[in-house]
Amino acid sequence: MLAVITDDFTGAAEIAGIVLAKGFTAAIETRTVHATTSDVLVIATNMRSIGRTDASKESARLTAGLMALQPRMIFKKVDSVLRGHIGPELGSMMEAQGKSRALLVPANPSLGRTIEDGIYFVSGTPIAESGFAADNAVATGSSRVVDILQERGYPDLACFDIDDYGGAGDGIAIGNTRTPADVAAWAEKVTDDVVPAGAADFFSALLDRLRPSAGAPSGAPISFKAAKSLYVCGSRFPASGQAVRTAAANGHCVAYVPDAIYFDRDFDPDLIEAWAEDVVRAFERYDDVILFAPQSTRGVGFAGSDVTRVLARCVARVFDRAAPDELMIEGGATAQAVMEALNIETLLPVQALSAGVTRMRVAGRDGLHVTMKPGSYSWPSVIWKFDEKRL
Repeated sequence: MLAVITDDFTGAAEIAGIVLAKGFTAAIETRTVHATTSDVLVIATNMRSIGRTDASKESARLTAGLMALQPRMIFKKVDSVLRGHIGPELGSMMEAQGKSRALLVPANPSLGRTIEDGIYFVSGTPIAESGFAADNAVATGSSRVVDILQERGYPDLACFDIDDYGGAGDGIAIGNTRTPADVAAWAEKVTDDVVPAGAADFFSALLDRLRPSAGAPSGAPISFKAAKSLYVCGSRFPASGQAVRTAAANGHCVAYVPDAIYFDRDFDPDLIEAWAEDVVRAFERYDDVILFAPQSTRGVGFAGSDVTRVLARCVARVFDRAAPDELMIEGGATAQAVMEALNIETLLPVQALSAGVTRMRVAGRDGLHVTMKPGSYSWPSVIWKFDEKRL
């Protein structure tokens, strides 16, 4: 059995999708570490959204719990654009396992995200000048990976080319990664005394190295035509908002967060009840309903975490009154909040729909499936059906 610790929910779903696509089985746990018969056990956390000290402690706790299961490897899944407390979390994993070295390969060449001479590029643009420039990951204004991670609280790290890695000492070694071939070469460098960490491409390469693909597909294409689907769009990524606005313009049902809730931290809780009731009534006319917060956060003091909690509370109230068959969630923090609001602990991935987009069965809830994706990824057309006018 292999184990993976992630720092947000969509990262867990992405890893599970890779496992399925290669013909293996996966289970996602959201709260505690349990023994599993699956090939890969994925622990979904919200460490990216909590404080550095708490994230470090949680990383140590989960690592200790996983070690009791004696997995062949514990992999640390990180955000490919370096958000979160990567250094402190990885440092805690190293300490818990009694290891002094880690190999971090956060680049995803499959998505145009590369590291060259220690500088992070997104489709050829330095990350500090890219669409991710507003993220806390690049608050320093630097595109150098070492600068970004050291600002996050872990000083003992350095970048290496593959040919120079043999000279790496203790601490976190970060791999310069330009191509998929580089990712595969870094996977060959992982030894038992090293904690492996990185993004989806690196995990995929490690899985290929450790266990050649079983070759089984993750399932035939599926249709959601007969299902009632609730979409929860909590990402602030610009393309996400544009997709929702296009859906609304095409006549599809978008249930916006009411201004009376969004702009007042002390809003009347009954407003959530009324909003949820509007969503339930919308399902009488529409098979698909989209929840979205279109408002700008500038100048109102409303944090992203507040938005996710509001969306999650509405989802919970909707499920109290109705029973959508499919729940589609965009954004890791939003996914975490919704899973907590619905008291969902275990997800069993059933289909990898596209890169980073995985459909999962909810353990203990017959008929309910959840599909998640990171905010910066695109929904596949089988999921996002709103680019055409509604008939």
